[in-house]
Amino acid sequence: MPEASTTPGIDAGRQTPAHEQLSRTLWLRKRGEVFRFLFDPAADPGLTLERIGQGGGGVLAQVAAAGAQRRRIDSGLMLVDGREGLAFCSPAEPMSLLRRLADWAGGAIAATPALALLADAGAGPLTVDPADDAAAAAYVPDGEQVVYDQTLWDTLLEPIPATIAAALAATPPGERLWFWLAEDEAEGIVPLIVQPVAWDPNHDRTNWLIDRNIVRGAGEGIGGTATICDDGAIQFLGPGLYPEMLRQLARWVAREHTAHPALGRLVDCQLLDAEGGTVDRVIADPALWADVARDPVPGTIRATASVLADLPVSGECWFWLAGGAAEPPFLHLMPIADDPDGVAFQADLPRLYRRFPNAYADAVSGVMSRATAERLLCTSHDAQVQQFPAQVKALLDRYGAEFPSLRALVGTSLVQAGTGGTMHVIAADAAQH
Repeated sequence: MPEASTTPGIDAGRQTPAHEQLSRTLWLRKRGEVFRFLFDPAADPGLTLERIGQGGGGVLAQVAAAGAQRRRIDSGLMLVDGREGLAFCSPAEPMSLLRRLADWAGGAIAATPALALLADAGAGPLTVDPADDAAAAAYVPDGEQVVYDQTLWDTLLEPIPATIAAALAATPPGERLWFWLAEDEAEGIVPLIVQPVAWDPNHDRTNWLIDRNIVRGAGEGIGGTATICDDGAIQFLGPGLYPEMLRQLARWVAREHTAHPALGRLVDCQLLDAEGGTVDRVIADPALWADVARDPVPGTIRATASVLADLPVSGECWFWLAGGAAEPPFLHLMPIADDPDGVAFQADLPRLYRRFPNAYADAVSGVMSRATAERLLCTSHDAQVQQFPAQVKALLDRYGAEFPSLRALVGTSLVQAGTGGTMHVIAADAAQH
């Protein structure tokens, strides 16, 4: 079976609209901006932000509603300072508010990665009415009244193996990551920092981790972007990369991957030394990874084959099948036993469509079940399914020899469930191979 991450981490595709709005607001903050805030740890998300002057009055209404219910909340103004840091100003005692924010953010950051931008935030007094746009927009507390405590944020996002493993586990094929690779080994220091671009569009989380790694004793490093290839292998692209960096990375993975299996994603990775967009050399050495196992990476055909091999008689999967003249075939499976409501499966679809953009025209989705040990049956409510047999054949032509468990798809029929209970069967022999 594909690996199951034991480290928390939810990508932007699995956030609710409220989480996405909070993330966008934090990512797009600008120096000098002022926001109304509502901090309600019992809500989800627990922090709501509203830029002064944008209208709507949503935060003020929520504050009033919470007051009527006698709920414990904090509210006031959040200021973006000259270094794009944050200061929360409210009637509450500043250090007490700061501690509550830090405690909450530590538990909420997995669901909303942008909360890393709260790191090193301060808190101060509020002496104006936050409902008064003009007064709020001009509010600047006395600098000595704003308190900070960097130690409160030390565990919010740490440069430790678990953080790196969580980032790797949450990044499927076709997606990109920021990376920083250490030039020299140092005891107790992670040699690699990675963060999905989807979590960190402005490089804020990555910069925070690099800075914390340096504080802990890391030396110089080289940064760039990494891509997860279709087979799950990772390519790191950056200027000045050299072979010893790959060797020390492999040694670190060998030490840590038992405790953090997702680090096995780094097996067979390549360093692409590039200047000005031109790759000067490809650095790879499969022998370095001989003692490290890499489980099938979710979102790869190897993972699909593994799920299919483990599907028992009467077992069911959500399926998504695509492929035509313009794109290679691909089959994505999610066991229904692991995702009975299809929530995780639906969250995977936007990434699949980004990766296979032509699939908007021909993808087929539904439920695949193992009727007998030798026979699979698919059902779909999609309006267009006549391409299903050709897609199955294309999948088998491309991958059937390399992944024998896919041969179970030979002879698979698809039942199209229409309106009013009508059924249409796509003949099994059309998919014979």
